[in-house]
Amino acid sequence: MHWATIPCLMVFGLTMVFTTTRRVTMGRCTPPNCSKHEPNSTCRDPCVGYYCVNSTLVTETCLNITDPKCSVSFADPNQPYPGCCGAVVCSGG
Repeated sequence: MHWATIPCLMVFGLTMVFTTTRRVTMGRCTPPNCSKHEPNSTCRDPCVGYYCVNSTLVTETCLNITDPKCSVSFADPNQPYPGCCGAVVCSGG
């Protein structure tokens, strides 16, 4: 077996698991119906992640920054959650 075959198969296998358990919606999206075992979804409009945990819907959103010394950096509105959230950067002092 060629040395690159095993890593390629591992990546392909992980990709298949990732794509079957998560749905990325680039437009306005709705939460999955957890009772019907629909796939999880991450959205960019609104910037939110919807996940089913034990048939219960869990919603994740970006942090709400209230500290005036902090701001959001590297947020990409074209990416699904959490990429559309960006990172929080705070100045010292």
